[in-house]
Amino acid sequence: MMNESNRSDDDVAFGNQLLGMQQFSAVRAAQYRAEISNLLTHRLTTHERWGLGLGGPCIGGGLSVAGISMASANEHPEFAGFEQARWMMAAVFGLTGLLLGGWLLWIAFQGTYSRRLGDVVGLLIATVMSSGAAIAFLLVAFATENEAMRVKLLLGISALFVILLATIFVGILQRMHRQTQEKLLRMDYRLTEICERLAK
Repeated sequence: MMNESNRSDDDVAFGNQLLGMQQFSAVRAAQYRAEISNLLTHRLTTHERWGLGLGGPCIGGGLSVAGISMASANEHPEFAGFEQARWMMAAVFGLTGLLLGGWLLWIAFQGTYSRRLGDVVGLLIATVMSSGAAIAFLLVAFATENEAMRVKLLLGISALFVILLATIFVGILQRMHRQTQEKLLRMDYRLTEICERLAK
């Protein structure tokens, strides 16, 4: 374990040297920075930027309109728990619309975004939608006297949390994959440097 930790620290230090061009040629340092940038940053094509720039307001606006519609809907006191659930879903759709629409517009304007930040924003949006909808279902489930309806709502809540857990799991896998690629890239440059020194 100690040897693996030392090797990892050495690889990081080696990568930092390449980024700072310490003791290395400008060409090699530039190549390393470019490969690290491609690994950690996603760059959009012109068509993707236009698509997101036009689609972002449509998606965000549509979700926000849905939230406003729910908030302004007629009251139905005959349905147990409906009012609280309605306001919860209105907040969920409104907040999701702002987050998703704003994010799409921002990356369309920037033309690039950090993959790490993308994972965080994706997880945040999934958490807002899944948790908000689960709370709304739970409010109705606790208020209703229909056993069959309660079971269906509880199953729906379970499905929402499965989706949220799957999103978290995918985010962890993506992070681990990028970390592995970073280590392999540093090792590749390290081996190349060692081979060149031995050849001299």
